[in-house]
Amino acid sequence: MFKISLYVTPLFALLLMTVQPVHAQEPGQRTITVTGTAEAHVEPDQAIVTVGVITEARTVKAAKEQNDRRSRAVLTLLANNGIPARDIQTSELAIVPVYDYPSKGARKLVHYKMMNTVTVTVKKLDQLEQILDAVLADEANFLGGVDFVVSTRRAIADSLRVAAALDARTKATAVAEALGMKLGKPLTINPQSSSGVMISPRYGMRSPSALNSMAEDWTSTPVSAGEEELSSTVSIIFELE
Repeated sequence: MFKISLYVTPLFALLLMTVQPVHAQEPGQRTITVTGTAEAHVEPDQAIVTVGVITEARTVKAAKEQNDRRSRAVLTLLANNGIPARDIQTSELAIVPVYDYPSKGARKLVHYKMMNTVTVTVKKLDQLEQILDAVLADEANFLGGVDFVVSTRRAIADSLRVAAALDARTKATAVAEALGMKLGKPLTINPQSSSGVMISPRYGMRSPSALNSMAEDWTSTPVSAGEEELSSTVSIIFELE
């Protein structure tokens, strides 16, 4: 659900601030330029989650074996919680050596670190906490963040552009009538790109050490989707008759 709000300033303020002076496009042609705006506050309906497994071992083989086992378990947990394979995508897969650099002498290999993360699209927000709890309480030890998204963003943006155009026409009509003139056809239309601002907290990154320290006292992970503010602006030049 979303609500579109149109902001129309009072006529006097409109004359002073919103409308540019009538000017001639061609000899004898009078025009007026107005800007229409529309805004919507939308609740996100999906979440993009990055989770994974980081393992450390003295050899590449050992780090990989541990990571493979736990990563497969994460995928199983996601599937068991209703996430289809098409909504799970590997986002990072790497094995790197970790060295110690003493003040004197050559560097010394400490261990190998392997990281395997997946990006998960959760299309039912009421399942988000359950999914996070399932994967982080057992096998996953890395949380890269949670982004909330609006799946119908494009359709809402189209509706906002229409609403902004109507707002511009309403403003132009009010001014034309106040000046004893009649509003004519639009000569140029310049729609601006719709913008969006997320006005909710973003569930941030958690490192392996942070998650491990929470494991002994694990509780349900609270998340809040908040809402996103979408807006659109349209500038139109109308002919005056």
